[in-house]
Amino acid sequence: MGDNLNKNIGKRIKELRISKKMNLHTLAIKCMVTKQYLDQVEKGNIKPDSELLIDLSQNLNVSLDYLITGYEPSSNIPKNNILFSNKNTRILSENLNFEDLVNIYTNILSD
Repeated sequence: MGDNLNKNIGKRIKELRISKKMNLHTLAIKCMVTKQYLDQVEKGNIKPDSELLIDLSQNLNVSLDYLITGYEPSSNIPKNNILFSNKNTRILSENLNFEDLVNIYTNILSD
C-alpha cells in the first residue's frame, strides 16, 4: 500500500505545483528541502515525512487531507470533525488537534 500511496501523493504534489506555475526549485526552497529530494518525492520514490507534508500543504494551499487522499473533507461533516477515508481506513474524529492529525497521517503513511 505504501508505494502506491507515495506515488499518488507525489503525483498530486506535482500537479498542484504545475497548476500554480511553480517550478521544482522554488517549491523546494519554500519547503526547505533540496530540488533533488522533492523530485524523488514527486516520483513516489521517497515517502514524505509529516513536516514536509505540512510545508507542502501550506505552500500549495491545500489541506493535508487532499495531499494524502486526493479528496477534501466532505462538506456535510461538521467543521470540528476530520475525515480520512480509503479502502482500509476511515477516521472521523471530533475536536482533533493539529498534533493528533499529524500523528494519524504519519501512522497511515508508515503502513
